[in-house]
Amino acid sequence: LGMQAGIGALLLITPAALTSFDRAVQVLGKAWRRIHLLSVPALVLAVLHTGLIGSHYLGQLQWTWGNQLRALGLGAIAIGTLLVRSRWLWSLLGWKKWYGTPAAVEERSPSSH
Repeated sequence: LGMQAGIGALLLITPAALTSFDRAVQVLGKAWRRIHLLSVPALVLAVLHTGLIGSHYLGQLQWTWGNQLRALGLGAIAIGTLLVRSRWLWSLLGWKKWYGTPAAVEERSPSSH
């Protein structure tokens, strides 16, 4: 299951990697954003891959305190990343004016001028 999650993450992030240049933004338009939103499920799958493979990669699965702390840290980083992307967190902190909606980002984009 861990290997399948890793392969899924790689497959989801590959189109974003191949279209990460200014010309692709111009050519693909709104489809570019949809392609790059695949990074969200890719992150979740990558975390699952890392957690499931973890110490199992070099032999048997060892669920030691160190591995548990690393898994919790990885999960906290992933959750933090997803929270920073959410409008809800920005509103909760009173920073809603700093949250960049997709439309606002497209308006400020140098490629739209």
